[in-house]
Amino acid sequence: MNDPLDNTRMARSHGAAGAADASHTHGGETRPTAARTRQPARPRSVQVRRLCTEQDIQATWPLFLALHRESRYAGLRLSKSKRDAYLRNNMLAKPDRFALLIAEWGHQPVGCLACAANRFLYGDDIIASCLSFYVLPACRKTLLGGRIAVKLLDAYRRWAVNRGAVEIQLHVTSGLNIAATDRFLRRAGFGQTGGNYSLALPARAGGEGR
Repeated sequence: MNDPLDNTRMARSHGAAGAADASHTHGGETRPTAARTRQPARPRSVQVRRLCTEQDIQATWPLFLALHRESRYAGLRLSKSKRDAYLRNNMLAKPDRFALLIAEWGHQPVGCLACAANRFLYGDDIIASCLSFYVLPACRKTLLGGRIAVKLLDAYRRWAVNRGAVEIQLHVTSGLNIAATDRFLRRAGFGQTGGNYSLALPARAGGEGR
């Protein structure tokens, strides 16, 4: 299946490493001139690509850690090994059904959207579901945050269409910025189909049952 996000890496500009003259003259004396290397140009736009390597799994850990600490799940234990295994066993091993879309700015991950495409429980139509959607707080405080969110949502839509999905869904369960998220999704054309409810249960002795 030809997916434009599958093998798309963020475009990077590697300015040529240029040296000026190897030497210059100063007071009649020839002295060597240090070669000056031009630094890579900073991208002027947000780039979105799919997670596709083990290196990507490790590079996105800070995003997951930030999301966990900020969300309503902060009191639950977070296992990096289980998270890494989930990404390997799904996003890497089953690219037709799962994806982690990574938003980058200045060659750094600043947001992500995890998604899955599954058949309707009682039929054959494919429905895409967003498993997590996150933008770093430092970016959310600026106009850049909105650009990141829009880029991720657009990439999610394209990914779902490429898999033949008849609908994309986005479930808000983190407890973060609920009102702002609602406004953003409605402007993006989403309609509300229900709500999320939770009830905390007493923990068993010794933390069993988690």
